[in-house]
Amino acid sequence: MSRKKYLTLIPLLLAQILTASCGVEQPQTETSGDSSEEVSTEADAPKDILDTFPTVDFGGRAFNIVSSPVDKADYNELSPESVNGEVINDSVYERNIKVQNKYNVEIKWLESGRDETANFIRNSVQAGDDSFEYAICPAWQSGGLAADGVFYNLRDVPYVDLTKPWWNQSVVDSLTVNGQTYIGQNDIPIYTVITMNHIMYFDKKLAEDNGIEDIYALVDDGKWTLDKFAELSATVGADLNGDSKMDLDDQYGFLSTTGSLSIFLPSCDQSIMKRGSDGYPELALNCEKTVNIIEKIRTICNDKANSKVGDISHGDEYIRMFVNGQALFFSGYISDVGYFRDMSDDFGLIPAPKYDENQEKYYTLIQGTSAMCGVPASVQESDLEFVGLVSESLAALSNQDTRGAVYDAFLKGKILRDEESIKNLDMISGNIVADFGFIYDYGLAFPIWRTIEQKKDFASWYAKLLPQVEENYAKLMETFKGATN
Repeated sequence: MSRKKYLTLIPLLLAQILTASCGVEQPQTETSGDSSEEVSTEADAPKDILDTFPTVDFGGRAFNIVSSPVDKADYNELSPESVNGEVINDSVYERNIKVQNKYNVEIKWLESGRDETANFIRNSVQAGDDSFEYAICPAWQSGGLAADGVFYNLRDVPYVDLTKPWWNQSVVDSLTVNGQTYIGQNDIPIYTVITMNHIMYFDKKLAEDNGIEDIYALVDDGKWTLDKFAELSATVGADLNGDSKMDLDDQYGFLSTTGSLSIFLPSCDQSIMKRGSDGYPELALNCEKTVNIIEKIRTICNDKANSKVGDISHGDEYIRMFVNGQALFFSGYISDVGYFRDMSDDFGLIPAPKYDENQEKYYTLIQGTSAMCGVPASVQESDLEFVGLVSESLAALSNQDTRGAVYDAFLKGKILRDEESIKNLDMISGNIVADFGFIYDYGLAFPIWRTIEQKKDFASWYAKLLPQVEENYAKLMETFKGATN
């Protein structure tokens, strides 16, 4: 049983593909159509999204949400006890108060350690423990839980409408199979939803000092490609301390942990699984394009005079190096931008590169520690209306009010330094993708990271994993096929 910590004050949490060939499948049409919207005049439109939901008095009942703490949050975003003038804190506090008052409920947050959340949820549900009504867990843990039958089909939960803007439509589409959507991503954990996604940064001063062409223009013109990234990252390496070896005191073209290398597969429009002609996900990773992507990234990483790539334990070191002006490019997360507030050099925010200029869009992968939501199967069927109404109201209000607090006031208003970065953030946020094979992972989720770290070629790495992977996915697809709509 994992650690639990009850925070009973108004808190909640704020903190949280596929083409027909070898590519990332973009949103399809298998979304919920349970709710219809009436056209109304502006004068008739409700001033608050909560007014679109029925008012029900639940008699002071507790609504319990289990989740893990948020990565890299330097303020109390999970359980604000009062307003304090900080825009995110105050928005979350006011959101929770509104929902509590509308339904006469008490929102409680049950905290579990990040790496323990999945086991806590699984053990509780399988034991028939109905002590919590809602679960929010890291994306990398959510698929395993769903595969184990831990969650309800969200389409069977009253008031939940997966077509609404507070549900990530890429996630809904990618994770819906045969009318079954056991996990999704909504705006309740809004800080995590917005900031726990992969992104790249560049040092504008280093670019200027080294005569690097306009990187923003490359992005705008569709010429920010994997080959261009390789070319530019190989130009600025320097032994700053003159000790004839490249270490943490020197300058690089590219800094990244091995985990952040996973940004490049989806950015190049390549998925682990795609939707087949029968509507079910099928493996799509084993193709020439995947091999080309991996080998290009391997070449960049092996250029020790220009690239510094290490395991996740070096993440904080690499952030400090980028802040110190020691790298042209840094591969990280949107959440990392908070560390750059006091950076002396100006920095820019850009998407990961496309595969080539023929690729239409820039894509960004949902990060493994981003948040997924589900309704535990231990909830009594008679309580589903309660769970659906309260959770959907929280998500809707987050979308209406809290999203702006995180996105506009915090990221755009306080941290980003130029209009180009703001424009790129808008573009990146609109092209975030999910991959069924990344969320429902049986060993193939990190092909770039794993093959480079293990010093293996893709073919042998894939061949070794394939028999067990195919067996596991076959069992999973039978589960979806056997589910009743």
